Amino acid sequence: MSAPVNKSLLVADDEEGIRDLYAFTLEPLGYRVTAVEDRASLLELCRRRAFDLVIVDVHMPGLAGANVVKALLEIRREQRVLVVTGQAERSFDELQEQAREAGALACLMKPVDLDEFINSVSLSLTALPPLATPLPMFPQVLTHD
Repeated sequence: MSAPVNKSLLVADDEEGIRDLYAFTLEPLGYRVTAVEDRASLLELCRRRAFDLVIVDVHMPGLAGANVVKALLEIRREQRVLVVTGQAERSFDELQEQAREAGALACLMKPVDLDEFINSVSLSLTALPPLATPLPMFPQVLTHD
């Protein structure tokens, strides 16, 4: 995989260890990572500047399911969003479908497999922006060689 050029990522997760894991995983690959821990910081930062990809935990305080994806796309219609969740009060398949319908490009379950995570980030960055065309969820179409 070639190093990304000027790709900025926003990671939103209420767990500091997860934010650090994502940053430590992605920064050596050339990504510029900004991390926030709550809903207010996430939405405010997205209003102030564009990110190539937002990686968001949909179960942070003040955020509920696919509503966070909708809120991000209301701020910036073309925002690419990758959803990560560690809690499933409903089935993961149902959450995946809701996230996709809301405009997310992929949905992963914690704990994430780091190779799958990196691949999903890369695919999300090369996909057409949400609302431009419907896309299948990446984990269902990925092939591992």
